[in-house]
Amino acid sequence: KLGVLVALVAAVPVMLLGWLAVRANADTLETTQRELQVVVLGDLARTIDDEFGDAEAGLDTIGRVLSDKSIEAGGRVALAEATVEARFSLDHAAIYTKEGELIDVIRERGVETTQVPEQLPPELMSAARDVRSTTGEIVESELAPRVTIAVAIRPEGPDGPISGYIVSLISTLGIQDRVGLLAQAHLV
Repeated sequence: KLGVLVALVAAVPVMLLGWLAVRANADTLETTQRELQVVVLGDLARTIDDEFGDAEAGLDTIGRVLSDKSIEAGGRVALAEATVEARFSLDHAAIYTKEGELIDVIRERGVETTQVPEQLPPELMSAARDVRSTTGEIVESELAPRVTIAVAIRPEGPDGPISGYIVSLISTLGIQDRVGLLAQAHLV
């Protein structure tokens, strides 16, 4: 009887210590999981910002080049074409008048641009007018959805009048690839 009593008295503290250890491990695991989710979401946000930021910078460069009267016309077009080819996020750039009518599309070889609208929606022009550049609607495409990005061309500077718009449908394929890599590396 004494042995059973000693076993019970010894077992209670061991059980209590075990329960406390499991609880501490569960709290640590929960905190680590939250931190991992924050890191993954931060990485994803940077990926989206980088992709769209690169596209916006490329479209802005094209607008500045095309409106620069110090460069002869053929040179401006060649520089705009080189910018489209050099930017990883761009495979085309549509040039519009200040009224939103399509002038031309600069594209890499083999890129299909039938989804580029002939006339820009007024709400897209209005949004780009107010903040220099804006995102528009998402367009379905064969490989991945594309996001419309429009940049207002202001040859006289950020407060100057708009002379036109540069628009591109940016593929989300790079973002989807990054999400897949993040999921595989951290969430599987």
